[in-house]
Amino acid sequence: MRALRFTEFGDPGVLHVTDLPDPTGTAREAVIRIEAASVNPSD
Repeated sequence: MRALRFTEFGDPGVLHVTDLPDPTGTAREAVIRIEAASVNPSD
């Protein structure tokens, strides 16, 4: 899974794309695929 992560507040330069393991759910959880998301409310 690709994730956009940040470790500090700042301009868009603090955002980094990283690879993470795919999440797994339990019998009582659902895992959904997100195709797109906004970074802030005005997006």
